[in-house]
Amino acid sequence: MTSIVFSEPDAIFVLIAAILEPRIADEQREWLDAFVAGDRVSGSQVVEHVRAQYALDGHAIRCTIAEDRAQLTKAISGATVLVCGKETIDESLLAEARDLVLIQKLGTDLRGIDTQSAAARGVAVSMYRRGGGRRVAEHTIGLMLALVKGVLRGDRAIRLGIKADARGPRDDWAYNWPEVQLGSGLHGLRLGLLGLGEVGIEVARLAGAFGMEIEYHQRQRRPQREVAVSARYVSKAELFSRADIVDVHLPLTAESRGVIGAAELALMKPTAYLVNTSRAHVIDESALVEVLEWGKIAGAALDNFWHEPLPSDHPLVAMENVILTPHIAGGAFDTQATIDDVGGVVDNVARVLTGRPIAGTVGGELFSRPDDLHREAVRVGNEE
Repeated sequence: MTSIVFSEPDAIFVLIAAILEPRIADEQREWLDAFVAGDRVSGSQVVEHVRAQYALDGHAIRCTIAEDRAQLTKAISGATVLVCGKETIDESLLAEARDLVLIQKLGTDLRGIDTQSAAARGVAVSMYRRGGGRRVAEHTIGLMLALVKGVLRGDRAIRLGIKADARGPRDDWAYNWPEVQLGSGLHGLRLGLLGLGEVGIEVARLAGAFGMEIEYHQRQRRPQREVAVSARYVSKAELFSRADIVDVHLPLTAESRGVIGAAELALMKPTAYLVNTSRAHVIDESALVEVLEWGKIAGAALDNFWHEPLPSDHPLVAMENVILTPHIAGGAFDTQATIDDVGGVVDNVARVLTGRPIAGTVGGELFSRPDDLHREAVRVGNEE
């Protein structure tokens, strides 16, 4: 029996556990269907497809999803594979892991993992970049374009049948016939990224292709990432006061909850926009509504809200300078995209089961030796 332990009760970990162990798939059938419902597939479809793809039938696997640190410490003693997200994997925890072969990180930020201690114990460490992060970054850029180009203003004007006297040199076309307020473009605008993690750096890469000037702030400076995306580190106050677009990419923690409040929003220029595709509660929603109602910032684009579904009588719904999307930034509408979010983790478990080299996935390379993984982690900015 191969023991797989998950470091925390993350929803995506429940999906992976259900793929690896049929017992969990049976127990969580309704939850799985609800979890992937927005992707227009059933939970059983995803589970069956991935199990077949990685030939998991015939392998005896037992999965444990730790609810807290104490449970994780107990469970890891007999684990072969540890799948982790935000939980810290340090020397004290690894000391309890007698049979551990692989630490599989869901994501590419290894700062919370003691890779040197793992290497010393002969435990491989692997990173896996989720496809959802790229989709969130693309959605974010789409929202920025929609804001600055006035896409929704133009759409509404056409649907309402608004017409003016503007005419071109021919009768069959008319430039800006509803005479909507014209937007600009992203080129030359200053993007202020609050967070340069896995999603933030993807946004920075895309924004750089549009010719945006990139500044960022987070608690820990990331010099190598700055160089990679030509970003400038600034204080939080500078970011909010200087940016043409403030874009938020923070996890929700005790420290980040409400980190954007009235004081931060008051620093923003009246021509600036706020975009949030991370977590709603990092922003004081009431304070945001107030600055939008009074026109103290130009507008906002939001993919998540304090209460979901967003009530139809919520003040944000009536605001024409706000773009709202229903928590879909990271979503996908096909089975394969959903599978891609978990496939690398399942693949590495299958590699452990069959004794094949473990995939590191950074750069598409294989890292079968822990020392190689450690050097690669340093290269991508893990220990800045």
